Amino acid sequence: MLKGSAVEVRQKFEENRGVTSEEEVQRLLGEAYEASSFISTMIVQAKLNSGGGYIFHS
Repeated sequence: MLKGSAVEVRQKFEENRGVTSEEEVQRLLGEAYEASSFISTMIVQAKLNSGGGYIFHS
């Protein structure tokens, strides 16, 4: 899920590469910040350990 999120964020930046309006750039940066915050706090990264449990990373 984390990798997919990174791909989507990169795609949004590429789609808006030509935006030059200061207002639009600020709006898009706000959206990117919100997405980053969501990804950082809501997506849990875990790794399966040899005992069958999960080790959580933050």
